[in-house]
Amino acid sequence: MRNLTGANAISVLLFGVAATTVYFLTLYLQQILGYSALLTGLAFLPNAVLVGISATVAGKMVGRLGVRILLAASLAVLAVGELLFIRIGTDSGYVAVILPGIVLNAVGLGGSFVAASVAATSGVADRDQGLATSLFTAAQQIGAAIGIAFLVVLAAGTTALPGDPSDVVTGYRWAFAGATAFAVLALAITVIVLRGREHNSPQTTPAETMPQAPCPPCPKTEPTGRVNAR
Repeated sequence: MRNLTGANAISVLLFGVAATTVYFLTLYLQQILGYSALLTGLAFLPNAVLVGISATVAGKMVGRLGVRILLAASLAVLAVGELLFIRIGTDSGYVAVILPGIVLNAVGLGGSFVAASVAATSGVADRDQGLATSLFTAAQQIGAAIGIAFLVVLAAGTTALPGDPSDVVTGYRWAFAGATAFAVLALAITVIVLRGREHNSPQTTPAETMPQAPCPPCPKTEPTGRVNAR
């Protein structure tokens, strides 16, 4: 139950970061750098590829490293990736400024999602697995909605002149700084709340707890092959 609670809190923050990054980076690429919709989609292509790769690798490593170590490492990478986005300006280059943040963000998201999913369902009884998964999924949706709403308010509040590209970029920087804080907070929850290794405990069925009747003596077989039921 402790892992489930912690994983849900981490999921809220994690998907707040993920949704905010896509939202503000899309605005930045299109409104500030003048990218078309197609070019913006291509700019996010490394993110999609690397999330899939990192999630696959994380699925193989979680058994070796444990949930807490893998999740903490992934969230640290995610926080660094968000921090790199603070460097954006009105004429930043994609390869030099944006791509490094996208790469680290994707690697951190893929690993974090896998580890958080395992944490949310580990130690939960088999009959409650569906409920635990539903709570984890709901936490993702809540985190995305709250994360975008909170950081949009933060970006708008720090933008003095909405028509000035420099001020708009300043607001975007504050939004990415807030996303970085979300990732760091999720990292703190991972270290403090989550247990290192927790597996589903075997469930004892009523039949296993019932006293067993003694087994009757087995019939003996004579050398001739006939059964002597003594």
